[in-house]
Amino acid sequence: MGHLRRLLEARAFHRLVPDGGRLVVGGPRDGGAKIRAAVARDGQFALIYSPWGEAFTIDRTPVKGNRLRELWWDPRIGVAYTAHTGIGGAIQTYTPPTSGRGQDWLLVLENADAALPKLPGE
Repeated sequence: MGHLRRLLEARAFHRLVPDGGRLVVGGPRDGGAKIRAAVARDGQFALIYSPWGEAFTIDRTPVKGNRLRELWWDPRIGVAYTAHTGIGGAIQTYTPPTSGRGQDWLLVLENADAALPKLPGE
């Protein structure tokens, strides 16, 4: 829980609103593996959680910016891994680094040109 708290403090959790169907367009939609997501009100970042490391597809357009930075954040140990930084786009499928029960991952999408603080473990 301490790792998660540091992450949410670094990404101003009070600015997040639930996905509401805008981001997640594919992947588990119910049960324990359900993909959950939230986006910042100003569109500067989004958090997508895969509780079992299941692949998912998202529409990245709610995240603002010409360049998006993609990071995998491991909530088990509080470490971030840069996946990619590049031109934003629409639909993208992501597969977490590991999968199965106990292999949860958080994908952080953010405007690469925004002055956001580093994530814990980055």
